[in-house]
Amino acid sequence: GLYFVRVVAEDGLVRALSDCAFYLVAVVVIPLCFQYMVYLLSSDADESDFDPLTALLNRRGFDRAVRQVVGAPRRDRTTKLSFVMIDLDGFKAINDTFGHTVGDEVLITVGEILRCACRGRAAFARIGGEEFVVAYAGDRGIATAIAEHVRTQLLDTRWCLTASFGIASAPLLGGDADDDDGLADHLLQVADQLMYTAKRAGGDRIESVDFGDVCELRR
Repeated sequence: GLYFVRVVAEDGLVRALSDCAFYLVAVVVIPLCFQYMVYLLSSDADESDFDPLTALLNRRGFDRAVRQVVGAPRRDRTTKLSFVMIDLDGFKAINDTFGHTVGDEVLITVGEILRCACRGRAAFARIGGEEFVVAYAGDRGIATAIAEHVRTQLLDTRWCLTASFGIASAPLLGGDADDDDGLADHLLQVADQLMYTAKRAGGDRIESVDFGDVCELRR
């Protein structure tokens, strides 16, 4: 206030208003704009982890979620990690026959089925066109139950959907985080291969493997 009065007295009202406007921008507007930009960047970073169609995690978000599942505190170091790869059978025919709008509706429905099927320490995502994946901190029995539930729910949709499933399980090492990350990558590859085995066998089936130890997995 005193500064404004002094500037008016010495340099006139226009100069005083100009100075006030400058300080308002410097002290208030610029910091607010900076905070808003940080918020937008943070929101974009969060949104970049999700598939815009199904609102499931995408591959990037899934990789982050798996690291959290692997790194979660465990009382029992022998806890197993399981991956379930899911690929819809005949999805291209749905798009070609009914159009992409129906195809999108199918994918959204699959996302809803996965949300209902996956409980506990699980991460699930859409990582390709019609390809989905689940990571679960548990053994093959639980992972198979999840896959079977999803398979049944797909058949109950109005499109009578089927899918090919591949499941791979192995004990978490419970030691170095990099080792468990490497184990997760390897299991994901094995589950993917098993999913293609199921697809080549006609689809609508589950192929699985449970490695008793890491040495068995690396053979």
